[in-house]
Amino acid sequence: MKAIIDVREWQTTVDMLTGYPCGTDFPEYNALSALAAKYPYPGDKGTAGIKWVYDMAREFQYLRDPDFMCLTLPQIAIAGKHRPMSDSDRTACLGEITESTASFAAKYGYRTVIVGTGVPIPHRGFINPIEIDGLFQSNSWTNIYAGVFHAGKDDLEKVRAMEHLSLVLTKDEIAPYSRNARFTEQLPDILVRAERGMSFKVFSSNNSPLYSVEQENDYLPVYSEIGTPDHIESVNGLMNAALDRGEKVLLAVVEGVDENDFESVSVPNRRDWYAYAGNWLYYTLGTGKTLYDFYRPPVYEMGRVSDFPVRYPFSLASVEPCADAIGARKDKRTVCVGSRSITSHSLFNCDLTAECFVRSLVNMGTMIILR
Repeated sequence: MKAIIDVREWQTTVDMLTGYPCGTDFPEYNALSALAAKYPYPGDKGTAGIKWVYDMAREFQYLRDPDFMCLTLPQIAIAGKHRPMSDSDRTACLGEITESTASFAAKYGYRTVIVGTGVPIPHRGFINPIEIDGLFQSNSWTNIYAGVFHAGKDDLEKVRAMEHLSLVLTKDEIAPYSRNARFTEQLPDILVRAERGMSFKVFSSNNSPLYSVEQENDYLPVYSEIGTPDHIESVNGLMNAALDRGEKVLLAVVEGVDENDFESVSVPNRRDWYAYAGNWLYYTLGTGKTLYDFYRPPVYEMGRVSDFPVRYPFSLASVEPCADAIGARKDKRTVCVGSRSITSHSLFNCDLTAECFVRSLVNMGTMIILR
């Protein structure tokens, strides 16, 4: 697996396993290098990333003529996260996404699946850490979950007395749900969820000023031309079945929209104590597996020392992209264009992926990954 990284000022090619520069002696290098330079990612501070996704998707269509196309579109959610988004701007963005998806699918013969991730709600305030023996922390992938690691004997009682929490679970209460050792060993001693509209200001959380914050949704909107899923975990099975029938499938994941924004059905989205969101939603769409099969729980210890040398440093959690993802099918041509950063190649693992590389709204360029 190789990747071309383009930051406008320079371009390099790296081996995804090691992260080190590597040779460019592969057949599509010239074409992919030119595309990375031609389409610099416009950043997450506006909504120009929508056009970038469809421009790159058209280029990949001509280059690969894929059987499966995945598009990730978080612009509406990200644009409204730190500042208000006007109704007219939101309507324009939504119209651009729905019209571009419909015309793309019609032109190239795809059966379409659109999954909305739900509408964020106004941010009410931060939940600050309390004085405990353990370490209170969150991570950049969620605003509404946090955990206590290395908890002291009185920490659980203190946490349960905190205000603005909607859920408190111990590691021992969650672990029986999963047979995945990697998932359970990374669980915090105490996992907590914020009330609707609240978020955490703790170690490793997103402490930027927030205008809106995600919420857990018991149901998510899905538009599907290949059958109606009975649960969000079933979307992957429907897509694989359609590919088995010889149909071409286009999956668009649109963040920040609900059933009022496009033609859809409401699909159950909860598993036990958790409703799919963020990377855990992308994981089940890409693999059909549950959150307990994922290699990371909603909160994991950021300070934990990694094994060295680090493998797959440009991938999510420095873990090899999902070998059982829909994009890894050997009998189909698959591509992904995503402005959800490294989530795109890590969880869908397509033959060919173009994604932005953005951290905390800082644009670090475009990455094209060839598997």
